Order: sequence, then C-alpha cells, then structure tokens
Amino acid sequence: MAWFPDDRAATEYSAADRGATAHRGLFCPHCGVKVAETTLSERRRWWCRECRRWFSVTSGTAMERSKVSLRNWLMLAW
Repeated sequence: MAWFPDDRAATEYSAADRGATAHRGLFCPHCGVKVAETTLSERRRWWCRECRRWFSVTSGTAMERSKVSLRNWLMLAW
C-alpha cells in the first residue's frame, strides 16, 4: 500500500508505465497510432488525433470499465 497510497499515485504510476513502453512510445489502444505525449489532459487522458478519441491508462485493459479502483487493481497485481 505504500507504493500506491491513493488513486492519484496509482494513476501516475500507470500513466508512466503506459507511456514508457521502452523506446517505442505511447500508442492509441483504439487505432494503434503513436500518440504525442503532449496531448495528455489534466484528467490523465490522451487525445488521439488520428481516430479522434480519448483514452486513459485503463483503456484497452481488463480494468477499463471496472468499478474496482485502479489502486486496488495494482495492489492485486503487485
């Protein structure tokens, strides 16, 4: 629980992990196009200019529409 003391810490960890897929960069889970890091909004969502859709750290994962918090998902996986 020390790694993820709140939901914000869990979101920041997941955002860094999703954007740090080695040297490849961040890709839209909807269309697969590489997304510029500068399109990150304050709500921790990215805008894909190609397919014109928002996506978050949980988009395209089992956690996407879950009612369980991201913090709990990460603690379970950890």
